[in-house]
Amino acid sequence: MNAGESYKVLVLGDSNVGKTCLMHRFCDETYYDTYISTIGVDYKQKIIQLDEKPVKLQIWDTAGQERFRTLTTAYYRGAMGILLVYDVTNLDSFDHLTYWLKNIQENASPDVIKVLAGNKCDNETVRAVDRADGEKIAECYDMPFFEVSCKMDVNVEEAFQALAKMIKERSKYSGAFGLRDETPREKCSPLFEKAFAESTRKCSSLMGDNLVVSASTGKTEPLQEQRIWKIIVLGDVNTGKTSIIERYCDGKFKDNHKMCTIGIDFKKKIINFENKTIILNIWDTAGTEKYQSLIQLYYRDAKGIFIVYDITNMNSLFKLNTWMENISDFAPSNTVKILIGNKCDLESNREVSIEEGKLVAEHYGIPFFELSSKNNTNLDDSFLKMVSMINEMELEIEIKKDIVILEDKLMLQDIDIQSKTKCSC
Repeated sequence: MNAGESYKVLVLGDSNVGKTCLMHRFCDETYYDTYISTIGVDYKQKIIQLDEKPVKLQIWDTAGQERFRTLTTAYYRGAMGILLVYDVTNLDSFDHLTYWLKNIQENASPDVIKVLAGNKCDNETVRAVDRADGEKIAECYDMPFFEVSCKMDVNVEEAFQALAKMIKERSKYSGAFGLRDETPREKCSPLFEKAFAESTRKCSSLMGDNLVVSASTGKTEPLQEQRIWKIIVLGDVNTGKTSIIERYCDGKFKDNHKMCTIGIDFKKKIINFENKTIILNIWDTAGTEKYQSLIQLYYRDAKGIFIVYDITNMNSLFKLNTWMENISDFAPSNTVKILIGNKCDLESNREVSIEEGKLVAEHYGIPFFELSSKNNTNLDDSFLKMVSMINEMELEIEIKKDIVILEDKLMLQDIDIQSKTKCSC
């Protein structure tokens, strides 16, 4: 059966609300009781009948984990419909709907069709969200609402059919997805608006600077990938760069570390992170002015950079601007950067306050840690943050490549369909 029209549909919502199960139940009429997080995006298609005419639904299953939320923005392009999903047994997934609705408003077409689905309605004994609450939000945002169950196959077909019918109607009358409806929030009562604002605050606090790292929930351990990442530690002389590296790599601290690094030093540490074996090649660069021209060679291929100042030396903070200019000139544009205020154990000699460090980090839009090599304070946390951010950056690159591949595949499929439907006479 050849489809005349094609609608791109996104399935959005928090991790573990059952987005993938909904897609498989609708497209394949199958249900899987085991749970493995979607990595970035998955894709299926199904041809349905609307007004006795075939329509192809291209259904994109986007990842709901916090660390992938920034990646889903690329998938809004060309979306005509969105199935927004929460889990009736998980109140947090319901509270986070405000985040997803805001994300839709910022990234999707103004006229994109939305349908709200409360999944897992078969789990009545552990229900955390009343049906009436789902109906209120759907009414507030002018969306059809369904409680569905992938396991029992309740209302799954109906939800997708409703979405497709509304897309068809909108296309018929507006011609294209470009006209904005009145803002749904204007329909809400002040009491409900207050409840929504509170939910938004809860969700925003989750989406702050803290990056969520989720462990794999699959029962079968995947094979370990291996990555090699180059990390550079920059900063003025005597800010403690070498001590940071030695503490992290060797678990040692030398209290009489007075010898300046000559040009470059290098250490390696192997860690396991999210089913990957990661080899960190950590480069300790000289902070003295006469070696700065040499350091330019070492920016090449850097995945991450720590910029270090000494909290007992205000001058080392003032010189950060020079290091940031060097990074801008010589490092790859997507290099992850973290600001470090070292020697926080020397409180009595402090010249740079925590607030001043935070302001500088905020100015450059990068994370900030105060740490102590001597007391081993925040060393592991700062390196874990670096690894997490590099991992997210690499996943984003991989998934952007997947978008291109999927779009090329869709284009080829459409060309194939058109060639088969052409008259041979």
